[in-house]
Amino acid sequence: MRLNDVQKIDWQLLDDKIRKWICAAKISIRTLFAREKKLCAYVFEGFDDKTRDYCFAEIVKEPTDRLLAFAEAVAATSRTPERMFRVLDLYEVLTDLMPDIEDIYSQESCRSVHEQANKIQVQLSEASRGILMEFEKAVKKEKSKVRIPGGTVHPLTRYVMNYLSFLSDYNESLVNIITDVPGKLAKALPDSELNDPSAPLSVHIGWTIFILLCKLYKKCDLYKDVSLSYLFLMNNLHYVVQKVNGSQLKYILGMKWVRKEWNKVGQYAVKYERSALVKLLSCLTNEKVPANGGALKERLQEFNSATEEVKTRHGGWVVPDVSLREKLRVSITEKLIPPYASLVARLRSQFESNSYIKYTPEEYNKSTGDNVLAVFSVKKLVSRANVSLPFTQNHV
Repeated sequence: MRLNDVQKIDWQLLDDKIRKWICAAKISIRTLFAREKKLCAYVFEGFDDKTRDYCFAEIVKEPTDRLLAFAEAVAATSRTPERMFRVLDLYEVLTDLMPDIEDIYSQESCRSVHEQANKIQVQLSEASRGILMEFEKAVKKEKSKVRIPGGTVHPLTRYVMNYLSFLSDYNESLVNIITDVPGKLAKALPDSELNDPSAPLSVHIGWTIFILLCKLYKKCDLYKDVSLSYLFLMNNLHYVVQKVNGSQLKYILGMKWVRKEWNKVGQYAVKYERSALVKLLSCLTNEKVPANGGALKERLQEFNSATEEVKTRHGGWVVPDVSLREKLRVSITEKLIPPYASLVARLRSQFESNSYIKYTPEEYNKSTGDNVLAVFSVKKLVSRANVSLPFTQNHV
């Protein structure tokens, strides 16, 4: 299959053909052509080496050329990001087969086959670097100004991190591909905590994530509520670090980078809590709660009013990660329940009726749900689904 034929094929069909080609290439070179060489040596045993080599070359050269032509055509096709993984698959297979090719086509009459394989390997390497650069450009060009409901993980975050996570599985090949042309993809990464700041792959991956984070910082301005903007940054950075820590990316970027970004997640969580709870805590701790019963009731009414306001504002806000959501719930509860329980206890000591207590400390503490401030709700909230991804890639 030649270049013109490959360029006309739909990517879904081409993807399937590449999978089949990988299996066919291994069988053809390691089994069929290798056995053909042994057969030629046996059949033409009484002839000189030049004759045997010529006969073998005449038999295998054309099918080998056709086999390699497909990989060459794929290397020359469009460099869109979704093609990266199949191009890398071809690069790895060809790299793995090179020792066999060198052995089987070692004759002078087969030198062109060996040269063609080397050429295609270089072309696949160049295609991979080109796709990496195109992917980075695509992240830079993303300019959507749609506010994601609930401050959950942005589709761009999911797409980029899923892509890089899959990409990290090709760690060894990418190291070879990028270091073939030093400096081409390297960037000056500010405030770098990379495991190896001089490694081109580490720098490139780190730079791509840096671009993503810059995009997210701009997108948080779409939220008018400061608390929600901190929640958005916390959710998205948590997803980024979680993806890095759960893949080969942690070895590419290094644990110093991971620890630094985990700390930032904690900082955004603290900022979120402070901005979300400031009005509630001011009803309890900003000044000494008066001992007068009427004043205590008034203070409780202020707190109830602030609670309703928080419940209304935060009703659709989401923390999709279960463990992060639970940590926030526990942290918020620890800050809020003790002073609130103290206020309720003082009121109960002065009044026999509890009708004025809208929320008991026990209800705050036991409430659950997917909403980050479910601690303020006496009813379990309906689970909210994540925003669906607007990307339909095969591998991402």
